[in-house]
Amino acid sequence: MLVERSPNVAEVRVFDLQLDPALGQLGTEKVKVNLIRGDISSPTDVGAAVKGADVVIHAASLVDVWGRVPPGGTKNVIDACIEHGTQYLIYTSSMEVVGPNTKGDPFYRGNEDSAYDALHEQPYPLSKARAERMVIEANGMPLGGGRWLVTCALRPTGIYGEKHQLMKEFYEKGLQTGRRLLRAIPVSTEHGRVYSYEDFNMEILASCGFRLVGSQPVVPFWLLRCLALANSLIRWLLRPFFSYAPLLNPYTLAVASTTFTVQTDKAQRHFGYQPLYTWEESRARTVAWIQEVDAQREAGK
Repeated sequence: MLVERSPNVAEVRVFDLQLDPALGQLGTEKVKVNLIRGDISSPTDVGAAVKGADVVIHAASLVDVWGRVPPGGTKNVIDACIEHGTQYLIYTSSMEVVGPNTKGDPFYRGNEDSAYDALHEQPYPLSKARAERMVIEANGMPLGGGRWLVTCALRPTGIYGEKHQLMKEFYEKGLQTGRRLLRAIPVSTEHGRVYSYEDFNMEILASCGFRLVGSQPVVPFWLLRCLALANSLIRWLLRPFFSYAPLLNPYTLAVASTTFTVQTDKAQRHFGYQPLYTWEESRARTVAWIQEVDAQREAGK
């Protein structure tokens, strides 16, 4: 998108431990795309990637909710910006910095000024909150030559689309139950993606013959809670031997079962923002992708 839609961009650098070689083919005559393999926990690696850049978009994060956060990764990014005079730093935070909290309190179409008790225990929201705080506190730090570091933190809600691995995982698990998914979350629960998370999944998966069983939760919440706690215990017991990362755990259950939505009109009012794709276009593109996955699976039988 930076290559296609940003007229003032001459180079895009992709810095990561794991790189998709196909990204390097996205460059054009006007915009170079350079892939840089490196570790965000290494100041040397980060500094080499940042040197000469005008803007840094820091999007590093955990790979799952059980993961560990490299200490100092965000600090390395900030330090590299200051050392090499990169003036603009954008941090990709998350709505989960706010919630849902550990008490399961709902947050209904709120904004930055809404009162909410942001209490967390899991690594993902804690790491995001810590990194976000560091980025905001770095705003205004001197760079030399009369310039200063300008930072901001963005809190996107749930993201979906083509090649979304979580959507693919729901698809694969649904195959194991004969393309039937049991409703576990009440229809009234509202999430950032759409009105009900399960109904959102069905907007995509229904195109491949999936059905959502039940107009009300089929699985009682107390049972889901017990299963989530059991998974957490099993993970703790197996931790010395290998990494066990179940999809259902206390944190993901809280996220799925708690109403948590935000107002999204500020970007429109303050910056004139308009989505690049309508809901209909987004749905169609995602459906086409999951249908392709389904067709490939059927062909491979």
